[in-house]
Amino acid sequence: MGPFGIMYCFRLGGTASPRLMIFPTPSLRGRSPKQSPIFSRARTFGAALAILLALGCARTNGAAKDSNAAKDQPTVTMPSGRAYRVEIVATPDSRAQGLMYRESLEDGRGMLFLFPKPSVEGFWMKNCNFPIDIVWMDSSRKVIFVSAHTPPCKEDPCPTYGPKAESLFVLEIPDGAAAKEKAVVGSTLGFANVPALPEE
Repeated sequence: MGPFGIMYCFRLGGTASPRLMIFPTPSLRGRSPKQSPIFSRARTFGAALAILLALGCARTNGAAKDSNAAKDQPTVTMPSGRAYRVEIVATPDSRAQGLMYRESLEDGRGMLFLFPKPSVEGFWMKNCNFPIDIVWMDSSRKVIFVSAHTPPCKEDPCPTYGPKAESLFVLEIPDGAAAKEKAVVGSTLGFANVPALPEE
């Protein structure tokens, strides 16, 4: 069609007969497609769209990974019904370290100590920077002892906290959480995604 573009047919001046009007469009003659403004804009739009789609896929994949990680996270469900995400400590070294030197323990988080067999376990607060609640449980996850508002040790010798009865699990949670979540002696806590007991 040469330099002309789209043809429009419409009525003019109230006449009954349609007239054919042809509107010119810029000629691409003498230019390569890559030199034309239309091609350039299309190429830029396509590149931008590809980047947006890639970022959208990355965000979606990241969210899926975060969701799967959250599902696999060990949790302890309190008698109140609230689930606490817990860090598992199941080796002699990690149990000895506990929460020492940490700056805080977030709300809804905790540290769960696993022991290879029921035993009498005393805990102290040496090198700890904040008070916590400590909950001892037997093999059926029933609470047998609670040390609430357990303070950091300021000087040696540090006092030891815990029951004289044997326990299999010990949970450390933020100060005041035991009472708030109704974790009292005789109540039972639920576990999810908690690994098997260590063999030592």
